[in-house]
Amino acid sequence: GEGFLAAAASAAAAPQSPAGAAVRVKAEPMDVSSGNAVMTTPSCSSAAVTTDSAASNGQAPPLIALVKRVLGKEAKAWRDIRQAVQLEQACNPGTIDANVSDQAISKALIVAEAVELVASSETTDPGDRLFALANVGDSATDKYRQIVLDLFAKQSSVSRRAINDAINKVVDKSETRDITRLLKDLCVKQGNSWVIQKPSKGS
Repeated sequence: GEGFLAAAASAAAAPQSPAGAAVRVKAEPMDVSSGNAVMTTPSCSSAAVTTDSAASNGQAPPLIALVKRVLGKEAKAWRDIRQAVQLEQACNPGTIDANVSDQAISKALIVAEAVELVASSETTDPGDRLFALANVGDSATDKYRQIVLDLFAKQSSVSRRAINDAINKVVDKSETRDITRLLKDLCVKQGNSWVIQKPSKGS
């Protein structure tokens, strides 16, 4: 909600290391600096640069537009976002400040209305922190998207019944097909529950 984003924006604006947290869900801030150490050498042939840009906003500042494009409709790890910034800097010099900090990326996530989710694996690697956009411009699924993200911001595995119950409290008439499509964008099914997709270590 707006209160949550405002609190996150305030946290990002407060004096802290360049590796400050972005949209926070966890009580304790996490240092993401170590997440940068696992980055591979940027390659302009990487799909990260040429991913579908449907979610990006051509009028948005370049860093925000890039964050939106990288996240798309899925949940992505911090390392994926950071590497995409590196790729953009290498392949399109001047588009994004060469000295852009983790703090600037965190603020871009806030402006893009990204939500931090609970990773499916028990990990202490800050590069595994997961984010997803609250709005992707898909009218059929966006009306459920924030509701679903709010659930996964608290736990990594949620039953379909709990998801349906949460949606039905807010939306008068829901479409099962659209909810399933949204879940498939963000999650994998495990038994009767849906789990946020585990970030790829090779990204």
